[in-house]
Amino acid sequence: MRSLRALIGRLGGLAGGEDRDREFRAELESHLQMHIDDNLRAGMSATDARRHALIKLGGIEQTRERYRDRQGLPVVETAVKDLRFAMRLMRRDPALTGIILLTLALGIGANAVMFSVVNAVLLRPLPYDDPARLVSVQTAQAADRSLMLTSPPDFYVYREHNRTLSHLDAFYTRSMNLTGSADPERVPTLVASSGFFANLGIQPAFGRGFVFEDEEWGAHRVVVLSDGLWRRRFGADSRIIGRPVTLNGEPHVVIGVLAPAFSFMGLDVQLVAPMAFEPGDNLNSHSNYFLRMLGRLRADVTLEQAAGDLNRLSEAIIAEQSVNEGTVLAVSSLREALSGAVRRPVLVLLGAVAFVLLIACANLANLLLARGVVRQREVAVRLAMGATRARLVRQFLVESLSLSVAGGALGLSLAYASTNALNALSMQVLPRAQDIRVDPTVLSFTCAIAVVTGILLGLAPALHGVGADLVEGLKDSTRSASDSRGRHRLRAALVVAEVALSLVLLVGAGLMVKSMSQLLRIDPGFQADRVLTLQINLPAQKYVERSSIGRCRAISRDFLRFSIASSWETISGPSEFEFAAAARSRTMTRSRAPRWLS
Repeated sequence: MRSLRALIGRLGGLAGGEDRDREFRAELESHLQMHIDDNLRAGMSATDARRHALIKLGGIEQTRERYRDRQGLPVVETAVKDLRFAMRLMRRDPALTGIILLTLALGIGANAVMFSVVNAVLLRPLPYDDPARLVSVQTAQAADRSLMLTSPPDFYVYREHNRTLSHLDAFYTRSMNLTGSADPERVPTLVASSGFFANLGIQPAFGRGFVFEDEEWGAHRVVVLSDGLWRRRFGADSRIIGRPVTLNGEPHVVIGVLAPAFSFMGLDVQLVAPMAFEPGDNLNSHSNYFLRMLGRLRADVTLEQAAGDLNRLSEAIIAEQSVNEGTVLAVSSLREALSGAVRRPVLVLLGAVAFVLLIACANLANLLLARGVVRQREVAVRLAMGATRARLVRQFLVESLSLSVAGGALGLSLAYASTNALNALSMQVLPRAQDIRVDPTVLSFTCAIAVVTGILLGLAPALHGVGADLVEGLKDSTRSASDSRGRHRLRAALVVAEVALSLVLLVGAGLMVKSMSQLLRIDPGFQADRVLTLQINLPAQKYVERSSIGRCRAISRDFLRFSIASSWETISGPSEFEFAAAARSRTMTRSRAPRWLS
């Protein structure tokens, strides 16, 4: 309790220090004058009276220092003084200060940006309930482990008969025609089995998710909207639940709206619809493989156990149906499925920007060493007046930390701006790109980087500056100090380190450019120049007769033939209502282009 009261008293002593020092100085002067008067009455001369009075008090300045130590926190007060001195040095040479701050801002900012990517892609937990138990289940070739998709009948067997997963759901993506009061539009849609939301452990912001009955054909015409589509298309109407919308010419009922933060595997999801198949639908057969599967492990079940259980079912399907021969089921964590392919490139880039920061530190340390030549006499004078070398080292470190913290603040502002640009990256390029942001973790990392950078930046100049010869430093000429062998060796070592790190980065960059150049020169097996593709999906409710489907195909062929294509080829889709075309465009001037291309 006594120690706590003493600490509180010292903290209180930090406030109002100048007034208290002034009062103590006046009191000390009065005591000194009283001792002088006593000595004068004792018959001493004025000089001897003052000298003996000072000896009795123990020295004015020494007494004041002891008083300050007892009344405040000397470490804090000294740090504040050092910081003020560092600010004065920065204002004294604005050109050098600007170069240092700009260099540090680029180096620390690049590290903050890359760590924000690493944090979002590799470190931050997935935004689902208990994400460690979520797994990706995919069919793979037994020979080379290349991944494939799964057919609906196989999925239903896995979901019903597995013993290791508490949930197993399938999903695929397609585009649907949304029509109604506003303009028609093609909407990216996630089609998922009924347990999808429960598997992820999320619920719509309002409304409900899917239930098992929504998989039944006829009861499947329900839909969950994304927050973006709800706001853009329906004006964020809170009465949207229960309202009908028309998808692919069929009425559907809105049953829920997703939260704004919903994201799933980098897919562009505007709608979520339940997976249901009409009786006799060719899609629900062993000949169509278009599903991906998402599972949740039961408690205390490992990935290996789940893979063994599912492969037991896969072997039974192969034996019974004579399909899927030469395939196995691969089970991996959902995080690994999302970020496994980019883990190594992201970590390599993080190491590269760390090397850039080290190069910047070596370069700036050389600049500070050069500035130390000018301050050699100042350091020598302070040492001669009684300052300790540790005290001067601390002063040098405070100066470098001030620069690095200021540079870190500028770098953090660059990181904020850069993360906004990274958010616009396609999720196919970088998974969870929309989650990249400067959060408290990135902020803490940046602060730590700034502190470490400040120490690395100032340690060598500090140790070398206070380790110089005191006599040489007090000389009028600074040539001998600037030409000292020790300083020359230290600067040469920093230059060597800088060149070595730069060489590593240049070699890595050269290899990457070479690899990219070789990838661009790979022959795809066809001439991709001026090749266009288009896809047409016909609503089954409007194109009931086969003759109408044939007329639509013919119109599409004529359009390609007479407008933009010199050659074309029609490609059938998974159903008779879907087909695509690949065409080679003519070399057109703007006057020859169709009106819709103008």
